[in-house]
Amino acid sequence: RHHERGFDVVGVVLDEPTEGALVRNCVAEHRMPWRQVHYTTMRNPIAPAYGVRGVPYTMLVGPDGKVIRVGLRGAELRARLERIFPGR
Repeated sequence: RHHERGFDVVGVVLDEPTEGALVRNCVAEHRMPWRQVHYTTMRNPIAPAYGVRGVPYTMLVGPDGKVIRVGLRGAELRARLERIFPGR
């Protein structure tokens, strides 16, 4: 909804590295249009860098790279995005 205005989604998959086919099938089945990052080694630098210990975990990051909010979902996420991208 807000992609053309600069909003994007990135999924970080924490499944086992050997489950690449399962991840690809899930993304296709659920028609996830955003990028999914699945590391093929046990060294996932994103999760520990942001303190992710379990999923699902949501984080809204501004264009400056600073974390705006953690844990937003559903109506709360939509409301925050409407404040960031008004008039849509």
